[in-house]
Amino acid sequence: MISLKKVEADDFSEFFSLITGLYAKESVEAGRWSAAEALDKSVAQTADILPDKEKTKDNYLYWVEAHGAKVGYAWYGTADSRTDEAFIFGVEIFEEHRGKGFGKELMAAIEADLVRLGFGSVGLHVYDFNKAALGLYLEGGYTFVGHHMKKGLPR
Repeated sequence: MISLKKVEADDFSEFFSLITGLYAKESVEAGRWSAAEALDKSVAQTADILPDKEKTKDNYLYWVEAHGAKVGYAWYGTADSRTDEAFIFGVEIFEEHRGKGFGKELMAAIEADLVRLGFGSVGLHVYDFNKAALGLYLEGGYTFVGHHMKKGLPR
């Protein structure tokens, strides 16, 4: 059984490093950014969305815990308070804790919290190469609303 623990000021730096590191890594793997620029871009974009760090309005940052240990993290909320659609900016169950059902529990906990907060729907982004996450989301009832496609061109 997992629980969500709010990210506090004293551990925001750790949270920020994890979320920006994963965003940079996945952006390189997807071919969006070069390895040389990825972390700087990830840090800049994430800082823009979280100008007040863990206290940024309409953003919810949590550690995922199980059996007293951190097993992952979650960040969700909205950048536009005029809509009732939330967005999951980032979720991760740490590699050594995968395959134990924590991802499914985490998504259920996020969705329950979003209902409690008054949101009517939730969206997220997943890269096609992340087959485990894609399967989790499809199994959880998420549907495609579009496809972003890319093709390399000869130079």
